[in-house]
Amino acid sequence: MTVTITPTIPADFSALEPIRLQMSEYFAKLSGEAIQYPKPIESVLSGSSLPPNGKLENFELLTIYANDSIVGFAETYYGYPNEQTAYIGLLYLAKRGKGYGTEAVGQLLNRFRLAGYSRVGLGVLLCNACGLRFWHKQGFDRITGVNAETKTVGLVKKI
Repeated sequence: MTVTITPTIPADFSALEPIRLQMSEYFAKLSGEAIQYPKPIESVLSGSSLPPNGKLENFELLTIYANDSIVGFAETYYGYPNEQTAYIGLLYLAKRGKGYGTEAVGQLLNRFRLAGYSRVGLGVLLCNACGLRFWHKQGFDRITGVNAETKTVGLVKKI
């Protein structure tokens, strides 16, 4: 298995769009609510997924490939919530249980480490038991807070 992560380019949009739709349906079933995700996926590049007071130049949409096929995407943000922390705003893979997620996270952590970050943060929907287990297995075992409004738990890992 070979997983690679690259910055998203326009040629990726048509393959990512069905994955975005699958993700929206998955989270809607999981939470019982429609998840507001920009349509189409390329609109994310205009800044619709930035954290509070975020700057577009610190945001990156990444395409995840497995064996040369697009299998998912990640939204990352550098320097949030502080200058030492990189943030995974979203990681979604269309195929689960194949090890792609673990390999993708390893590559993301390495990418952040090489960029000079010492911590990585993320948020997980409280109703996403599979996601919480996955991130715990990846070493994200420190809770930074719970947000009742977004129904998420914040997790962080030192790298």
